[in-house]
Amino acid sequence: MRYDDRAIVELRCLKLLWESFGETDRLDGSEIEWPVPEWGFRRLKTPHFKLLRLFFLSLFWRAAITKLPGFTSITLSDIRLEVLRRMVADGDPEPQTVFPITLTQLATRGPWHTASPTADYVTYEAVDGVPEQQVRSFRFYFDGLIARIDDEETDTSGVDRWSHAAVGRSEDLFVMARPFEGSRQSERIESLIRATEKSHLGAVARIFGWHRNPDQS
Repeated sequence: MRYDDRAIVELRCLKLLWESFGETDRLDGSEIEWPVPEWGFRRLKTPHFKLLRLFFLSLFWRAAITKLPGFTSITLSDIRLEVLRRMVADGDPEPQTVFPITLTQLATRGPWHTASPTADYVTYEAVDGVPEQQVRSFRFYFDGLIARIDDEETDTSGVDRWSHAAVGRSEDLFVMARPFEGSRQSERIESLIRATEKSHLGAVARIFGWHRNPDQS
C-alpha cells in the first residue's frame, strides 16, 4: 500500500519498533517516563502524524476485507467498511474521532514473532460521571508495537478519551510503554508454545532432542 514504506521509516525514526533499538535489547530508559514500574509513556514529536494514522487505518482496512485465515475476527458492517475505505482511498484521516488509534510500545526486546490481528472488548472505567463502557477494539501487533483501534460506535459515553494519545491528532504523540516481560504479548507467545508442544509433541521432541515429557521440565 502507498502509506507503508514512508510510515515504517517514521516508526523507525521514532524508535517504536524493536529493529530501531540497534544492538541493545531495550529502549533507553531516559526516553520513557515511568509513573509506575510496569507502565510508562513517551512524549514524541512527529510532523507525519496524518501519515501514521492513514497507515494504521490502511492496515485495518486490509484486515477487514481479506479472506485469509487469521483475520476472521476483524469484521465491520458494510457502512463502516465504506467509511474506512473512503478515509484510506482519499488520504483523508478525518474525522479523528472515528476509529481512534492508540499505541503501546514494548520497551524491552522479546523473541521475534508475528501475530494476527484480533478483536475484543476493552473496559473503560467509569470517570467523571461517565459510566463504565465496554468498547469493541481491534488489536494489531508487529515488531514490539501494539496498535489498538477502537470502534467508537460501540462507545456510548460520547467522551473523546484520547487527546494527544490518539495517533494523528497533532505532531505531539503520547505512546504507552511497558516491558515485554509479563506483557500480554509475552503471555500469548508462551501460550502458543505450550499449544504447539501439546499438539506436536513428537516433532518438538525430535527438534529439541527431548527424552522426556517436556511438561515435566
